[in-house]
Amino acid sequence: MHHLSIIHAADSDQGHSGIASTSDGDRVTRFAENLISTRTIDPGDVPFDIGLAYKFLKIRKSAANKDDFDEMIRKSLVECRKVIAPVYRFAVARIESIDKKKACVALDREICFEGAGLVRVLRDAKQVAFFVLTLGAKFDELVEEWTVEDFTLAYVLDGVASACLHGVLHILEKELSELADENGLVLSKRFSPGFHRWDLRQQKQLFELLDPGKIGMELSDSFVMLPQHSLSGIYSMKVASSAPTLSADNPQQTVTR
Repeated sequence: MHHLSIIHAADSDQGHSGIASTSDGDRVTRFAENLISTRTIDPGDVPFDIGLAYKFLKIRKSAANKDDFDEMIRKSLVECRKVIAPVYRFAVARIESIDKKKACVALDREICFEGAGLVRVLRDAKQVAFFVLTLGAKFDELVEEWTVEDFTLAYVLDGVASACLHGVLHILEKELSELADENGLVLSKRFSPGFHRWDLRQQKQLFELLDPGKIGMELSDSFVMLPQHSLSGIYSMKVASSAPTLSADNPQQTVTR
């Protein structure tokens, strides 16, 4: 029997698969709502790494005008925390099968993600965590306002927000690492649609699974996430080993935990 097994969640009232389906033309298959965890983060609790902000801004910390940028970053961070509304949703499932020839990862008869890159990332995984994460729409509005008033400050604000976004990601990773540890596993590679050999169009299927509209996220016709400061993707969970972790900022770079 093919079925989807969800980890660390209550039993579904949607049947053994844990999949809720609706039909209004196209079939939409998603995790039952009670199997999806949603976390809202206080902006003041979001870790901030000024070094990461400089990285996103593509500015060297040794720049001659570093003091000026430090001040702009501090100002931007204060304003950023006034408007962001960090939130994420995730669900963890067991992998049923991986077909390397077809480059397909199957969760059940209804759900199959395709991509040679994804197969490579998940080839030794026991479980997979799907997630979506955003800072909210109000921040996009603030960037638009600042772009009109002061383009340089708006640029710095955008870099600060990117660092905050990864701060929220750090909180998510900590929670997923604890879940993996409870099952004798380690959190390994993070991967997202559009990364190395995983078609960006599969973003739509990931969105269908997690129903991110409940936290104010949507996809454009070109599969770009809105609000702009949002992330989505998967994490593999493997038996504890020296498995490398794929860098999110550079899919070609691996880091050993």
